[in-house]
Amino acid sequence: MNLDELSLSAVLDAIDAAVFIVQDMVILRANVAAMRLTGYPMDALGGMPLKALIHPDYAASVHANLETLVPFEIRLLTADQTPVWVRWTPKRIVWREQPAWIMTLVMIEDRKQLESELRHQRQLYRAFFEQSNDGVHLINLDAQIIGANQRAAELYRLPVEAMIGHSIYDFIAEDEYPDVDASGPKLLQAGQLPIFERRLRRGDGTIFPAEVNLVMVYDDEGQPRYSHSVVRDISERKAMEDKLRENEERLLSTLSSLDDLVFVLDREGFYRDYYQPDRGKLFVPPEAFLGKRIDQIGAPPEMAELCFKAITALETSETVQSFDYHLPFKGETAWFNAKISRLKNAQGEFSGVTVVVRDVTERKKAEEELRQSEESYRLLAENIIDVVVMTDQNGQVKYVSPSVERVLGYQSAEFENQFGWEAVHPDDLPAIMQSLQGMDKDEAYRPAEFRVQHKAGTYIWFESQGTLIRESATGGISTISVLRNITERKRMAERLAESEAMFRGMFESAAVGVAITALDGTISYANPTFERMLGYTLDELFELSWRDITHPEDRTLEEPLIAQLLAGEIPYYQLEKRYIRADKQALWIRITVSVLRDSDGSIHYTMAIVEDISERKRMEQALIEEEVLRGAFEKEQELSNLKTQMMIRISHEFRTPLSIILSASELLEQYYGRLSPEKRQERFESVRVQIQHLARMLDDISLIIRGMAGPSSFRPVIIDLETLCTALVEEVRQRESAHQPITLQIENPALISGDEQSVRMIIRNLISNALKYSSADSEVRVEVKSSEAGGAIVRVVDSGIGIPPEEVAHIFEPFYRASNVGETPGLGIGLGVVRDMVEQHQGTIEVESEPGIGTTFTVWLPFVMQGSH
Repeated sequence: MNLDELSLSAVLDAIDAAVFIVQDMVILRANVAAMRLTGYPMDALGGMPLKALIHPDYAASVHANLETLVPFEIRLLTADQTPVWVRWTPKRIVWREQPAWIMTLVMIEDRKQLESELRHQRQLYRAFFEQSNDGVHLINLDAQIIGANQRAAELYRLPVEAMIGHSIYDFIAEDEYPDVDASGPKLLQAGQLPIFERRLRRGDGTIFPAEVNLVMVYDDEGQPRYSHSVVRDISERKAMEDKLRENEERLLSTLSSLDDLVFVLDREGFYRDYYQPDRGKLFVPPEAFLGKRIDQIGAPPEMAELCFKAITALETSETVQSFDYHLPFKGETAWFNAKISRLKNAQGEFSGVTVVVRDVTERKKAEEELRQSEESYRLLAENIIDVVVMTDQNGQVKYVSPSVERVLGYQSAEFENQFGWEAVHPDDLPAIMQSLQGMDKDEAYRPAEFRVQHKAGTYIWFESQGTLIRESATGGISTISVLRNITERKRMAERLAESEAMFRGMFESAAVGVAITALDGTISYANPTFERMLGYTLDELFELSWRDITHPEDRTLEEPLIAQLLAGEIPYYQLEKRYIRADKQALWIRITVSVLRDSDGSIHYTMAIVEDISERKRMEQALIEEEVLRGAFEKEQELSNLKTQMMIRISHEFRTPLSIILSASELLEQYYGRLSPEKRQERFESVRVQIQHLARMLDDISLIIRGMAGPSSFRPVIIDLETLCTALVEEVRQRESAHQPITLQIENPALISGDEQSVRMIIRNLISNALKYSSADSEVRVEVKSSEAGGAIVRVVDSGIGIPPEEVAHIFEPFYRASNVGETPGLGIGLGVVRDMVEQHQGTIEVESEPGIGTTFTVWLPFVMQGSH
């Protein structure tokens, strides 16, 4: 290969897109990107026929597109035979003096997938628009209808073309106009178009109630273009609501005449209330059981145990608990039935139970009599579950099994030789007739579901399957039908439908955000409240995961909890964290996450209940800031009081030595010539002693000022305690006039990290105090050594006056002086500042003292303070 080819190879490999050089439909060269795209190694691509990479569906079109030199889209087959979409751009070149093509390939698989999904979404929308059971119409910004489906035409009883161009106000009841005029512009301006109810007018003038869902459609620039309105006729629902209100009134009337005993128990089993119109049915007065637990009123143990079990079950279940029990009463056994149902407080939490007690003694006696009378027929009764009916070709009943009495309350004889259709609900007769069509041709007819009137007047749902019987002698046709009671199944289906509708309504209208998330973290669904909280549309949320909307600093908080939840270690978890809204603002929320299981118990989704707690967080922060300001104010007030006391004490302490100095100087000035040398020296010595006393007080004041300066003047360096203490002892020896003996003992010299000026003041103050409160000939000992606890110990020991035991705890308080110091001068604040400086070094100071024996101060300082470098 010559230098030009090497340069070309480097250029090709630097290109992100796949590139082939093809001659005579054979690949001569390819770059690294082509190798990644196809999955073939480089040596396999060199010399490979181009058609080996082309999907068979596009092989025929390759030559034609190469000749036009126009970019085209085809599908390639990778090394593992996976088809991928690419955009192919050919260019003619001359390669080694022969015509060839250089082909650039860019993968467009994602774009093709999006195009496919877009077509699918358009098909779904068209199907929804044309086949929806609800009326759908499009309304422009001038409130004119610009499109409608067939169901909308049926609702308004007008052809679709007759609706186009009409104002939407033409189809609204006149008494609704004020509400529409007031709410419409506000809803459009706020962008909130919730589901609402309206009374609408048909083309023939009749009025019907409807539920309207109005969705605004925006252009690419976010400007409203038109609204998409879905109208549902809710006439039947309104009628059912009226019926429900009527039923509720009947229920209240029934409860007012209730003859059963009703008790209210809390979750611990204590009687809290009762209800019984007939006070005579209470076996004991209310004061005998109110406020007491059920096992404390003399009830049989087994009855109390059943009640406690029912209360425990109702803590997690809505199912009404029921059991029978008996009590001795007037020499006989009285039987009762207790039905226990759950009570909730205002927060929806389990708070107790209601117990409805019914006297079932007569029922029990009847059951016993029935059991005895039917014992001989037990086996037969247990095997006959369904109702068997035989009818002739005219529908006349020829035979009914005895089980009809148990199911419908009729005797078999009441049906025989009668027409069975008379008991069938009129609305269900067409379905039965349809199932019987063609019965003269088939041996069996299609199953049918219908209602039969019970003798008490109610209707029972049955599922019927029948068989055709031909009589060989007469040629007549009879049918044998097996009727199975499916009333409970129907009731359960209705309850399931109601439950689903209730859940959907709660989900959509919940005041808190609700989001359903797949196991990979992507958001699968969210309610409108969740959308409003985060400022995203539902489509935008589908493109995000919980990690995308969680504040980066809070993601690690939730990851271990999710792992525990999916592993079944916890039933749910709750925490407070921050979301990032669409406008990039942080939103504090409290989230409760649980799993959603399939019928087989497997987990595919998690559900999150999200509550906005931003306002609470703002209030908490405001309280914290208020506490900080209050603390700063109290600290400033305390410091001001301390300064005032200090100035008073300093003024008092300075007055005495200054008076002595002034007196001595005046005496020397007036009588210097008359005084003997010894008297003059005595006066000079008294002046020197008082000046030293003032110097010590100035040191104390400097120590105080240093302590008040706080951490801002704290500059830690490496300190050699041996050098520092040696210099301090020598300094004190030269400064003190009494020349008391000071001993320095150093063991395992230590280096520490600290503020040198503060450490110097700590040790010097302790030595000066030891000298001040000791006799002139007593020794003061300074010990320095390393500590096993990882620091250095400085101990100052004297044989002075000591501290009374009851006052040791107060010596570090500002301006406190022990009661036995006498006339010894001092401000009483040096030890408090020493303690503060020791604590600034993260160290400790301890004191041991005995009056008349002496005092020992022990300071421990760490080698390196935490947080220092």
